[in-house]
Amino acid sequence: MDNPVVAQLKALGDLSAVIVDLDGTLYDKTGLAARLVAGLATTLHYLQAERNAREQLKGQHFGTMNGFWTKFFETMAEGNKFSVKDAEKWYFGRYMPLMEDILREHYTAQDWVPGFIEYCHEQDIRIAVYSDYGRLIGKLSAIKVRPQDFFVGTCAPELGGLKPAKESAEKVIKLLCLNSPDRIEHTRRTGRKIAWIGDREDTDGASAKAIGAHFILV
Repeated sequence: MDNPVVAQLKALGDLSAVIVDLDGTLYDKTGLAARLVAGLATTLHYLQAERNAREQLKGQHFGTMNGFWTKFFETMAEGNKFSVKDAEKWYFGRYMPLMEDILREHYTAQDWVPGFIEYCHEQDIRIAVYSDYGRLIGKLSAIKVRPQDFFVGTCAPELGGLKPAKESAEKVIKLLCLNSPDRIEHTRRTGRKIAWIGDREDTDGASAKAIGAHFILV
């Protein structure tokens, strides 16, 4: 069976790099929300606050990882009966570990992923995997994808802001080392492009547009 993602990459022609979203793209997250709700039954007010904060801060950039987390947990706690410190403790101590455990038990990488990675390596295309949540290495391992297969692994909090913040997308480009003199010259001379693979037009698609990348919707 033909690999649908590889086919789209081939249709784009020469590529310098591919940025691929993790959650909902490398794996099909159907049922994940329901499993999270079941596992967080006693702390659903935290989960709702997390969802609201993520939506409220979408696309905004706060300069640094510390700047982002400070604003994120302040936004979670605002108007709720828990503190900023409580929000941080719940997120890192309960929410993220539970998500990783659920992925390990119920999810695996989509069928196109191994062939996609193999194709990029064969073509000398650098791959960045980019999550809006964090705990990247643990989640990749949980869905049976090797973190070392990517040139860059990063997440929006590390970059200072959630998708589709242009500043965060630009930082991914820098991490891919595409701004080095030799890569800039190579890209100019060969006309090689950048592709962005994701499952959401409003975050991944908008991020791709912000940096002039070609968007592939999965």
